[in-house]
Amino acid sequence: MTKLFLVSILICCGTLLACIYGIIHDQITYRISEEFYTHIRFAQSEIAPTESWWGVTKVAVINTWKIGFIISLILSCTGLIHRNEKRLLKHTIQSFLITSSIAAILTVIGFIMGKFHNPELEKLPNTILDKSNFLLVQSIHNFTYIGGLIGMFVGVYWQFYKHKKHNKESSNY
Repeated sequence: MTKLFLVSILICCGTLLACIYGIIHDQITYRISEEFYTHIRFAQSEIAPTESWWGVTKVAVINTWKIGFIISLILSCTGLIHRNEKRLLKHTIQSFLITSSIAAILTVIGFIMGKFHNPELEKLPNTILDKSNFLLVQSIHNFTYIGGLIGMFVGVYWQFYKHKKHNKESSNY
């Protein structure tokens, strides 16, 4: 029963941390291209373009909580493979950190790719004034989502690796 309670707490904490990550991420990318938010994100979330930073915060939470919940659910439930609560907590938190780190690394790669590779500049409507930064933010967001997904799989792998390693060490005694 304690493991299920711990998993529930981890899912809630992981979702909250994902939202915080998303808020910071979106506040930074909003500074790069307000147009990305006023032309796309605000409309998707039915937020008035005049809401600026508060609108960006709402967009971040709306877009991040679902993904954060799913990733936290998968990583936390994977933690149930561990024999005790201490290992479940330790390795699930490690898998959260792995996922966040990979998402952050791919965010930087998205920035680099977006900064130096904008093949679709002409395809954007003329209503977008700063097309380069618009596509830069789009690249950053796409790579961040990919990073979260890859990070989740690596986090799951990490937990199975640690579980197998612990079982191997236990059987040697």
